[in-house]
Amino acid sequence: MVSFKELHEADFSGVSEAAEAWAGVARTLTALDGRVTKDLTGTAQRAGWQGAAADEATKTLQAIDGDFKQASAVATALAAIMKTAAADFAAARRDLDSALHDAQADDLTVSADGTVSWSLPKGSKNEHGSKTKGEDLWGPDWSLKAGAGDPLGSLMKQMKSDPAAAQEFLDPSRNKNLTYLLKDRSWPNQDLEGKLSAD
Repeated sequence: MVSFKELHEADFSGVSEAAEAWAGVARTLTALDGRVTKDLTGTAQRAGWQGAAADEATKTLQAIDGDFKQASAVATALAAIMKTAAADFAAARRDLDSALHDAQADDLTVSADGTVSWSLPKGSKNEHGSKTKGEDLWGPDWSLKAGAGDPLGSLMKQMKSDPAAAQEFLDPSRNKNLTYLLKDRSWPNQDLEGKLSAD
């Protein structure tokens, strides 16, 4: 599997060039196959040559013709494989670049090995050791501040676009993030939601 660093730093122009080269080889072999059929095999057959030597020559020429056909088919298949690989690599690189752009827009930091981290918004960490649920990470009043957004909003958006990262982030065997989000965190307007559902 390609690592984050390898995909981020890779130059895929060589793959595209190889695909073009194999396509050229395929075209050349296809043209040669046509010439073998027309100029060698066909000429010998049209000449009316007969006898044991003619039979052996025809057999040899037909084998050569078959070799050219097979080589042409292999080169054509390799060209198609290389072209598909070049397109897949380019698409993967575009997806990665897009994800990095989104992470930057959401104030997330992506390290050289692909690890994503973020900083708590200033004033959001509880420095006084309150025992209220969720206050160990974000105090209960942050959502009441004018214009304040949920500090987890960017993270949730990123996980929505990357299911593998979400699975790793919420894996109970690796960390306690899921428990925190489901049980410990004070969510904005959670009291209001309880009242609305009761009504």
